[in-house]
Amino acid sequence: MGLIPDDETSQAITYSLSPASSQMLNITINETTGQVSIDSALNQNGFQVFEVIANDGMSNNNTFSESFSLTINAVNDPPAFVLSTNAISVNEDFTETQSITVVTVSIPEDETSQTLTFSLSPSSSTIAGITINENTGQISIDAIYNKNGYQEFSVTANDGQSENNLSTNSFSLTITAVNDPPSFELSKNSITVDEDLLNLNKLLLL
Repeated sequence: MGLIPDDETSQAITYSLSPASSQMLNITINETTGQVSIDSALNQNGFQVFEVIANDGMSNNNTFSESFSLTINAVNDPPAFVLSTNAISVNEDFTETQSITVVTVSIPEDETSQTLTFSLSPSSSTIAGITINENTGQISIDAIYNKNGYQEFSVTANDGQSENNLSTNSFSLTITAVNDPPSFELSKNSITVDEDLLNLNKLLLL
């Protein structure tokens, strides 16, 4: 609160801010009261000095200013990503490799130098062969003969920082059982006998 001489109490003080705006935050000043309001801007941090200027509207000795500094400390954001699908459903003994990819990675401007590492949990399965590329997050799923069932997996991205460093998405795998035709083998694939032979060799099923 400023001190106003008794003979100047009728003067109307107007307040302004320099700079009037900032890239790292949303800042405004009430021209009548001088109150400064500061709101954060998403993923912005840094240091800046501001000057509050009071002007009494007179022709001389009409301004006075005070400065303040603002420091916004950087906070690591957890990595954000989206999977190309959250559910895969195939029949038993499928022939084509099934793939899930990371289709979106959102990285704040001040964290673009971070390297993401992807992992899968559980890292293996009894119903399918499954692997993940640690660098890209791509998941590859191959059939295991005559295996079927349902299982859920979690994909985790790690940006290697000390805090807020993990983000997880999940997907499910459904392998539907398919009936297999009966199979058998003949004990012999060819028989040769003499004409009129009474005791013929038999074809036996194994």
